[in-house]
Amino acid sequence: MGLVANAGPLIALARVGKLDLLPAAYAEILVPDAVYREVTQDPLLPGAHEVGQARWLRSVPVTDTRAVARMRFWLDQGESEAIVLAQDRA
Repeated sequence: MGLVANAGPLIALARVGKLDLLPAAYAEILVPDAVYREVTQDPLLPGAHEVGQARWLRSVPVTDTRAVARMRFWLDQGESEAIVLAQDRA
């Protein structure tokens, strides 16, 4: 079974040194490109280094940009892309 992750769980698990729980529990861990950028863009942010070094984590582009744009009224870019990617994978 696979997992589509948002920034919050990645940052929280990295902060407590438990990011390795994800590949132990899921065969595939995907994050949309916006989430990957959000977590890794500033090397001083919690989890940036750990997520950037996680070779089991796969950053993927979201193809349904119209669905993402509709959600942007309520959510940020990363959250919108995560929901759309999860819906596409279901």
